[in-house]
Amino acid sequence: MESREIRIKNRKGKKLFCRVDGIDPKRRLPAVLIVHGFKGDSAQRHVAGISESLVSLGFLTIRADLTKNPGKSYLDFPDVTYAQEFFDLGDIFEFLLQMPEVDPTRFGIAGHSLGGMLTAELASKHKAVKSLAILSGVYDYRFLAKHLFSKPFAEVQEDFRKKGWSTVWSIHLNRELHVKKGFYEDVFLRTADKFAPKIKCPTLIISSGSDESVAQSHADNWLKNVGSHNKKMEIIFGSDHNYSGGALDRVCRQVADWFVETL
Repeated sequence: MESREIRIKNRKGKKLFCRVDGIDPKRRLPAVLIVHGFKGDSAQRHVAGISESLVSLGFLTIRADLTKNPGKSYLDFPDVTYAQEFFDLGDIFEFLLQMPEVDPTRFGIAGHSLGGMLTAELASKHKAVKSLAILSGVYDYRFLAKHLFSKPFAEVQEDFRKKGWSTVWSIHLNRELHVKKGFYEDVFLRTADKFAPKIKCPTLIISSGSDESVAQSHADNWLKNVGSHNKKMEIIFGSDHNYSGGALDRVCRQVADWFVETL
């Protein structure tokens, strides 16, 4: 099996970095696109772990970077918005379906945290997505957006008023990252209520039992409102948001088993 780093151009000609693993030059394989969360990238432990588990079972995987620093794509992290990431993800998706190594009839998608909402919305719009895994996915930002920042929200609002940006803390990078006011304005009223019922493909929802970022209520809403008749939830009791320690083994097994079953 081969691995490859590729750069896909979005509709504006900007380059998006992806890691492709499990390539078999002799045949088309079932494929899974894996999407990181807010402040994440394709090299994170849980993203790479899920990829490795799938590749070991004969899948081709694609791990996309939607930002730069963290990540290797064009979009500077302070300029991130949900809308831009969604447009870029759509362009990546369309490219991947045309790859000669990919079986377009057996294509799944998995997303973590903010990536969970992105991938769920993508699945609601494209019948080519045959299976979906939402990992600690955000369902509604109205009650979450204020908790994204590394200081009281009153101070964040003052930052936006004076500077146009504030900060979030990255555990992954062990440093603060700048976030512009446009990101908050783009996400704070976003909810999956409008598109979740339109998701018809098999859907796995994974929740972290002790998630410090995305509460169990988000997973409950996904399970309640996703329109697929084939849907289930797995709760990783005692795990944190990024599945530290042994929790990742359980997540990797559950995700891999799900795509084996549904693709």
